[in-house]
Amino acid sequence: MKKKLNLNLKVSLHPITIDEKKIFEEVARKSADFFETFGGGTNSTDFFTELPPNQVAEDKLNFVICVEEEPVGVIDMVMNFPQEQTWYIGLFVIVPAYRGKGVAQVAFQQLEALVFELGGTALCLAVAEDNERARKFWARNGFIDDNYLPKFKIHGVKLPTYEMVKKF
Repeated sequence: MKKKLNLNLKVSLHPITIDEKKIFEEVARKSADFFETFGGGTNSTDFFTELPPNQVAEDKLNFVICVEEEPVGVIDMVMNFPQEQTWYIGLFVIVPAYRGKGVAQVAFQQLEALVFELGGTALCLAVAEDNERARKFWARNGFIDDNYLPKFKIHGVKLPTYEMVKKF
């Protein structure tokens, strides 16, 4: 059964820069459960500056997800990684009060449209093996398991992970 979206919520994506780091910090604080369970960092400087090898700052995009004008999530992306025209989603998190309400679905649809419009041909991401809810969400949105990484580490902590990919 397909989940119904809450069409009463006005969801939007907005680019965010390091000058607006307090927005990221607030979302990270409200999403402490995610970071405690699945690792990653809540350091706002890392969110805005951390890059994979051989990538430059211009390849990195950060967004805040808003419902009405309230920040309820964040997205971290890198263009042309791990290959040309593939966009890597490094972080996609929604605060607990808005999970399961269709916010992630609408935000992802907006993000996917942007990637496609800018010439992307694929999206890639990593999902912790234990994060079944996220794996189901991404699978519903056309992502398939591409690689299993049993020794994957986030900030030095082992976190078995699936790489998932969606090609347009």
